[in-house]
Amino acid sequence: GFLQLTTHRRRNPKLCSKISDFLREPNWQMLMDSSDIRKKLSPQVVRTVLHRHYNQVGDPKRLLDFFYWSKSKMGLPQNLDSFSILAVNLCNSNLFGPANGALAQMIKTHLSSLSASAILNSILYWFRNYKGSNPIVFDILIDTYKKMGMLVEATDVFLAAKSNEILPSLRCCNSLLKDLLKGNIMELFWKVYNGMLDAKMGFDVYTYKNLVGALCKVGDVKGAKRVLFEMGEKGCNPNLFIYNVVFEGMCRLGAINEALELKKFMSE
Repeated sequence: GFLQLTTHRRRNPKLCSKISDFLREPNWQMLMDSSDIRKKLSPQVVRTVLHRHYNQVGDPKRLLDFFYWSKSKMGLPQNLDSFSILAVNLCNSNLFGPANGALAQMIKTHLSSLSASAILNSILYWFRNYKGSNPIVFDILIDTYKKMGMLVEATDVFLAAKSNEILPSLRCCNSLLKDLLKGNIMELFWKVYNGMLDAKMGFDVYTYKNLVGALCKVGDVKGAKRVLFEMGEKGCNPNLFIYNVVFEGMCRLGAINEALELKKFMSE
């Protein structure tokens, strides 16, 4: 079961209500600094304020400021749920930059103590908890892992989101494919590609470029050529760039005649 379902004795409802009242005031920081609230803060209190009073405060930007302010006062890391509540709600308010910052902090804070699946489960839980949540939070999580060079974790997020019937965007998936191809992590490349295929995602020219690149990398020139024809059939005409990927792949593999044939076909 989830951590958040257990009852917490240290919840302190009076304190949470008081903080929430202060957060409605433009000078909330001054009010809190001049009260004894600073000394009573705990990661659990912050979590309760973020969740329970989200609707009352109604300003995700202010909750974000409170989140970082409270961290500086506590000297303790915020708990996993607080990060998730914040990230999901920031995405729901289209504040993608701050959501990205919160997710990066979350990964750095909980990297050593928790697995990527614990982080994902927490986000999944809160994503479902707020009605009409924006699935872009999963795009941002994948992108954040990617930027940190954590491609295995990024792939895990894609696969887990998909198995929960949440699909990251095509842009996000293509970008993940590109990095896996670049890093030569072919086993994960095919997992993501097959996942996209299975989810019946409509491919674009970037997906095909990654696919052709992968096929050439493993020496499957026939497969790469087949993709070129398939693209034409699906009305997604291969551009010169994709032809060149196949052409270079053929030359690298010593299939010179086939390469010349393709070049002729390209110029027609």
